[in-house]
Amino acid sequence: MNRIIDEKHHVYGPWIVVARHKLNYHPKTCGMARWICVCRHCGAKKIYMGNGLRFGHYAHTCRECGGS
Repeated sequence: MNRIIDEKHHVYGPWIVVARHKLNYHPKTCGMARWICVCRHCGAKKIYMGNGLRFGHYAHTCRECGGS
């Protein structure tokens, strides 16, 4: 089993990672860790997969406030 990289308190664009999302393992889907992110400008929440955050696959602006 692979280890989980702790993303808590990291910042990616306007997003701050605040907590790990509940376990999401299903036999027919990937078991990647998901993280709850909050916009540092308006507080909007969004959930991203950990490797998506690390490789830049996230919204670079918040849809709610347009902050970047």
